[in-house]
Amino acid sequence: MHAKLVGFGFVVVSTGACGGSQPPVDPNSTATTSTTSATSATSASSSPTHSTDSQNPPPALGAAFTVSELGLAGSMPVGDKCTPNALGTKLARLDCGTWAITLEVASAINDATVEGAQKTATQAWSSAKNFKSQTLPEGWQLMFEATGASAPEYHLKTYRTIGGKAYECDVNAKSVSERDKAIAVCGSLTVKAH
Repeated sequence: MHAKLVGFGFVVVSTGACGGSQPPVDPNSTATTSTTSATSATSASSSPTHSTDSQNPPPALGAAFTVSELGLAGSMPVGDKCTPNALGTKLARLDCGTWAITLEVASAINDATVEGAQKTATQAWSSAKNFKSQTLPEGWQLMFEATGASAPEYHLKTYRTIGGKAYECDVNAKSVSERDKAIAVCGSLTVKAH
């Protein structure tokens, strides 16, 4: 996969991401109600196709989860306990302790292009820098960094078509390794089996 440096960014107002191919090593590596579920089976091997920021291997994925309300299934990172929580029929969070991913059925208010997402980010984050975007077979991903209230933030926004429906998977992480885990999770998303 190829990632290119882009001169503009986008806004991530929620948390989330897509699959990764090369995550970094970073030492900084709740809830509502729903009928979502997490299963603790599956192997720790998944091969996400979306790129991350480093030369390290992608985070291993293990236990499966489903978000019935959105019609999605995926895998969580090995070593992280993630709880899926639906926030209606078009929005859910995957809470993973110190970080969380937001999953959303894309609508007209979402940026359908990476260029639109980049423009939105530059309007919302004056400190945004280090933009990287990638075109995916089923959409795109955009990464950037910004300075939060007291620490750096590592943003990721992905837009993918899964089973004929457009979804966003986003994260605003405290570390590059958390963002890379989110990239792997978003890359693992598939249509939920019936």
